[in-house]
Amino acid sequence: LSIDSFMKIVKLGVELEQYEPCVRVLKSLVNANEEIGECWALGAFCHYKLNNKQEAAIWLNNAESIAQTAGGDSINFELQYTLETVKKEMNVNELPDISKLRLDDNDGDEKDINNNDIDNDKDVDSFLEDDEDEDDVDLIQDKIVTQKSCIG
Repeated sequence: LSIDSFMKIVKLGVELEQYEPCVRVLKSLVNANEEIGECWALGAFCHYKLNNKQEAAIWLNNAESIAQTAGGDSINFELQYTLETVKKEMNVNELPDISKLRLDDNDGDEKDINNNDIDNDKDVDSFLEDDEDEDDVDLIQDKIVTQKSCIG
């Protein structure tokens, strides 16, 4: 799958409030290309929703740094819009000051939100190949029905 496909999956996961799987996919995307600012912005939002304010601050800082330097390159064309949307949904005043955070690299191993080592490829594969596909379709259909009933 392309990066664009993974981003669509993540956006759908955010709509369905599936923040933990989204974080796993976003971490894999960042490992593949850390210059995709939208990954960082969506990751900040997911961490915020998971009440992991320090990680949210770090991810938001990375997204904003990329936004300042990216210009109009093709991989970050939606970054500014995504940042604005994410910030509207977050209370950024709740986030710690990034300049005061003590950021340790530890042993270089990536950790998940519970501070456990993760295998990004394995997590992405299990997220995409989940045996509960029928449930996912039902969730999507329920979301569509709910949105249609709100409109009509």
